[in-house]
Amino acid sequence: MVEETGIFRTADGTRLAWTLRRTGARRLIVVSPGVLLDRGGPEHRLLAERLCGIADALTLDARGHG
Repeated sequence: MVEETGIFRTADGTRLAWTLRRTGARRLIVVSPGVLLDRGGPEHRLLAERLCGIADALTLDARGHG
């Protein structure tokens, strides 16, 4: 698995951080945490890692996190 991180800007200029876990799968699952969590939390990381068994996993922070 290869892990990449980055930041992108929304149309209104808000910066959102993301992590992409690449496994070479043909599918991509986008996982967004709840308001009180961020993509670096242990529960969120574990979910993304487990999903990598069936697809690449893109996790991103909600606005105001990360």
